[in-house]
Amino acid sequence: MRLRNPFLKTEYQLQEPLGEGLTSRVYKAIRSHRRLNLEQTVVLKILHSQKEVRTLKNEIKILSKVRSPHCVQLLGWEDLAMGPALVLEYLEGVSLLELFIFSPLSTALIEEIVAQVQDGLRDLRKYKIWHGDLSARNIFITSEGVVKLLDFGFSGNGGETTYGTSQFLSPEVWLGQPTSFYSDLFSLGLLREDLQGTLISDKNLAFWKQRALEQIGKNSLLRADPLQRDFLELESQKSRREELGAMALRALDYKRATPTTQRIENSPSKPQGFRFFRLAYALCAGSLLFCHPLQTALPALGDQASMQEKVVFSHLRLDVRSLRWAKVRLYKKTSHNTLTPVLHGNSVYTPHSFRNLPGGEYEIHWQSPRGEGFVPVTLKKNQRVILR
Repeated sequence: MRLRNPFLKTEYQLQEPLGEGLTSRVYKAIRSHRRLNLEQTVVLKILHSQKEVRTLKNEIKILSKVRSPHCVQLLGWEDLAMGPALVLEYLEGVSLLELFIFSPLSTALIEEIVAQVQDGLRDLRKYKIWHGDLSARNIFITSEGVVKLLDFGFSGNGGETTYGTSQFLSPEVWLGQPTSFYSDLFSLGLLREDLQGTLISDKNLAFWKQRALEQIGKNSLLRADPLQRDFLELESQKSRREELGAMALRALDYKRATPTTQRIENSPSKPQGFRFFRLAYALCAGSLLFCHPLQTALPALGDQASMQEKVVFSHLRLDVRSLRWAKVRLYKKTSHNTLTPVLHGNSVYTPHSFRNLPGGEYEIHWQSPRGEGFVPVTLKKNQRVILR
């Protein structure tokens, strides 16, 4: 697809979708100037509707101020046929969430990531700005091992923003106070503990809050008094950056080699019950990580907008990575075709990892602001399942 700006004589050729959030879709694109015959690979972040322009303006305002090697660079903005869009630098690599799913991280690499995120937060502080939504999804690892902060749509510099990824909010934000530079520090501390395996999101949100509060005082990032929080004494090291970059490249190669199911357009469920949609199949191709075969065969039921839900299975572990599901509940089918709740029937907030699951038939029941539904899942040994 080609998108043109007739006034600037520029043209954008969409290459591939990179992701979708609640407010926008992100594409890799080629920006070309027809008269000068110049081309550049960029990222287009296109809003779903004009209602999200306020968020777009905030991100433009933030990124236009910041000059940091650890923050994604803004190249401009466009008013295209598909909607208003940010033009961002193209980064080769994977998100921290994708890297963490690809392989466990050593303590040294976790410290390298934290050190570079701290450098990025220091740069933001120079401009009296904070991120506001630090999470593994909004941290990017390039093929050179450079850590970049993404998605500044909910950043702040004195506003009343309280938005953020629920698992990584600070205690004062839980109580309704706006995000701040100090809440970013606490979020980074929780993210560090999560990468190290200290935090396990195997319960509901109330349990996660309790586990987060238990981390208070473990280090300078996690102090109870926001004004007393401070950076950890960590410095980025060249050898660790090279190792991190090599790992990001392997994860990127694996991601590119992994087939995914076709995109499924969905309708809201009817009040009297769930509507079933036909199965979406994709052929598996090649041997994958650890020589595991890939198989994709999942039905889906979801919002009216196209889904970006992602379910990943490896070694009897089910990772639910969803941008539209608010909460999920997992049930196991018994031999009598009845449903037995996992985790005592508690709902959990996404993203979430279900671990140490026995093989068999399951159902993921989801809830979102637009409706509810369920997805049948079959867990078998040595399989990797992806749903988009």
